[in-house]
Amino acid sequence: MSPKLIVLDKSKAIPVYYQIVKQLQDLITRKVLLPGDVIPSEREFCRELDISRATIRQAINTLVSDGVLYREKGIGTFVAKPKAKLNQLLSRMTNFTNYVLSQDMTPGSKLIERGITPAPPEVSKAMECELGEAVIKVRRLRLADDLPMVIESSYLNLMSCQAVLFADLEHNSLYDTLRTECGLNLSHCHETIELSFCDMEASEHLLIPVGSPIFLLKRMTFTEAGVVEYVVSQCRPDRYKFIIELGL
Repeated sequence: MSPKLIVLDKSKAIPVYYQIVKQLQDLITRKVLLPGDVIPSEREFCRELDISRATIRQAINTLVSDGVLYREKGIGTFVAKPKAKLNQLLSRMTNFTNYVLSQDMTPGSKLIERGITPAPPEVSKAMECELGEAVIKVRRLRLADDLPMVIESSYLNLMSCQAVLFADLEHNSLYDTLRTECGLNLSHCHETIELSFCDMEASEHLLIPVGSPIFLLKRMTFTEAGVVEYVVSQCRPDRYKFIIELGL
């Protein structure tokens, strides 16, 4: 692209760097700039737009921070691929694997933790079991197109879900395992969504700064006999959009 595609009005109260940010975003939205396209160097921007190096650097840093652009050291700055974003419909229960596939993305999972653990108070209350009772804990990082989307911490009934301890949960769906290996008939779930903040461990896996806002999902999954799973999910808000269908 030519820096001359950017038209600045320095008489406006809008900061010059922000005008550049918005116009570059518009060029990308209109597909004038495509993923992988190189943008001009800071020197070219400065020469053609008569701006300071600090101004263009602030604009580019903003877009890099937002994931719109990316840098290759010693090569240049490029337009990034659009961020993967899941549009999750809240009116029906589905597993992450099938959900990602339905949106033409490739699902993936990395097993962070799996084992038997005493039920903490929140889990005990949700699963209606004794405090400290042995439950299965599975903690996974879920990915779409190799991008980290959510950390799921699932707590499951030990007696009815023992097959989960040996299943390949990096390549197979947990819900499919519950149905086929454990013989469970999952009927419905109850889910809440609230705003929380990223802790140090979540920061490491989700690749966002500590203290960043995240969606915190808590779900109870039921069979006819009662709660079989309680799961706490930490979701990147820039990669999730929740959709609610309301009947009239």
